[in-house]
Amino acid sequence: MNKKYLLAIFISCLLMVAVWFRSGLMLGGGESALAFYNPGHALSQNFFSWVDANAGSPNVNGLMSMPFYFVATLLGIVFGNILAQAIFIFIVLIIGFIATNYLIEEFFPLSSGQSKLIATYFYLFNFITLVNVWNRFLYVHMLLWAFLPMVLFIFYRGINRLDLQFSILTVVVATIFSPVFAIIDPLSVTNN
Repeated sequence: MNKKYLLAIFISCLLMVAVWFRSGLMLGGGESALAFYNPGHALSQNFFSWVDANAGSPNVNGLMSMPFYFVATLLGIVFGNILAQAIFIFIVLIIGFIATNYLIEEFFPLSSGQSKLIATYFYLFNFITLVNVWNRFLYVHMLLWAFLPMVLFIFYRGINRLDLQFSILTVVVATIFSPVFAIIDPLSVTNN
């Protein structure tokens, strides 16, 4: 990847996060609420596989979100909760941008750097992403947005090179991004 395009991606992500957090307040919305407000509490609430409220229910989504709450807790301890949220979103944006750029480079090796950068920006600013990821502001959707191009790139490269190391890397990346698997409809899990 060209260094000037990498710098453009870095500055774009930094500007987006700076604009979103310019007032110094925490961002939240939808079902994720204010996960960075007290991630340690959310970590303790999602620690068990059974929710002990009302009649009780399985806590499948909470268990899959444990890595997210663990990272959020660590970032909150080190940087404070508002800066931790900004750093988390910045990291997700960087991963999504760079992974998309590498995926486009893998699929279209003869395309110019400028067209790869435009395609990368399109991945961020298409209407489906704007409505479902950035408008709803759900961390699981943000992680899925960054996870898909990265795991597709790793998987496709592994198939092309016939190298088993890429399959191991795919498993490692899927483990790190395990909260994305919490998107599975809870009804399909509990009503079998």
